[in-house]
Amino acid sequence: MDGPPTTLFTAILISAIALTVFLIYFFVILLRQQRINRRLFREKLHAEIETLEKERRRMAADLHDDLGPSLLAIKFQTSSLELADPVDQEALALAHTRIDQLLEKIREISNDLLPSALGRKGLAAAFEEFTRAVSQNAHTAIHLSINCQPALPPEKSVHLFRVLQEIVHNAIRHANAAHLYIEWTENNGLLSITCTDDGKGFDADEVSGRSRGLGLNNIVSRTEILGGKLYLDSTPGKGTRYSIDIPL
Repeated sequence: MDGPPTTLFTAILISAIALTVFLIYFFVILLRQQRINRRLFREKLHAEIETLEKERRRMAADLHDDLGPSLLAIKFQTSSLELADPVDQEALALAHTRIDQLLEKIREISNDLLPSALGRKGLAAAFEEFTRAVSQNAHTAIHLSINCQPALPPEKSVHLFRVLQEIVHNAIRHANAAHLYIEWTENNGLLSITCTDDGKGFDADEVSGRSRGLGLNNIVSRTEILGGKLYLDSTPGKGTRYSIDIPL
């Protein structure tokens, strides 16, 4: 009497166990593939950013070592001309003024592509120079407090400089902030950087739920390459706060 129900129950139990094993196997494979995809994406992103940095270094070197000296040579060569006509003298003086302006612009572009102080003085000094230069031509007052001198490899220093550079540009160009406060601290092997502005802010949840802009993508991607964590807090009309933790 109990044979058929017992057989049916056993068959159902075996089927349930088989289905459970299959589902577990399926989810394990899915998770493994997701990890592989994330790793491949990070590697691809790292390669793209490294290519971009190499191109920036090349362009900065071309501007600094080729175009700048060529313009300076032209200025020196024309300075030896003896012009009797006051109109010609005035035209030459104007040309020299414009060459000086071009040389200054070249220095600015070259420094933006690859800050010379980054290699000579280190990350903290390079960022201090950058904020001073930006503050002179911006309506945003930058308050910088550096309480540590992180010893980062050159590659990591470049990535972190680009992250901070993007945050400063966002505060000035997009947030229209009157003040930007940046503080560096080091604790338990972590470099912690907080950047807080009083700009117009944005809906952080909305931005995280859709495609991010290039600027924010750059911040997120480089922070991931550094093995760090980024915490973003922003509300429309109440400013934006970035908190970044980088392992040293």
